[in-house]
Amino acid sequence: MPTNFRKTESNIINTYQMALTNAIEVPQIKTALEEIGIDETEIAKGQALWQIAKAAYDFNKKEDNETTAASREFTALKQELEDKHASHRRKAKALFKKEPNTLDDPVYKVQCQEPYSRG
Repeated sequence: MPTNFRKTESNIINTYQMALTNAIEVPQIKTALEEIGIDETEIAKGQALWQIAKAAYDFNKKEDNETTAASREFTALKQELEDKHASHRRKAKALFKKEPNTLDDPVYKVQCQEPYSRG
C-alpha cells in the first residue's frame, strides 16, 4: 500500500546534503559517479549550491518566525484595543441614556469635516 509522503523544504535540503555527503564518503557511490563523469569538482559545485540554498532556507525560516511573532503581537494588541473600546462604548451609552441632555453640551459637540464612511 503506497503512502503519500510529502517532502517538505527541510526534508529536501537534508536529502541533498545526505546525497552530497554520500557522494564523497561512500567509495561505491564515488566510483559510480566518476564513471559517468562526475568528479570531486562537480560535487564541490553541488555543495556550494547546497550551502546557498541552505542559507536562503534558513533566512526565510527566520523571517517567517518573525512575521508570525509580529502577527501574534498585533492580534493581541488589537483584541485589547477592541475590548477597551467596547467597554468605553458601553459606559458612554449608559451615561448618555441616563442624561440625554448631555449630548447638547457644547463640550461634546464634534464638528466633522466629512461624514464617516467605510470603504
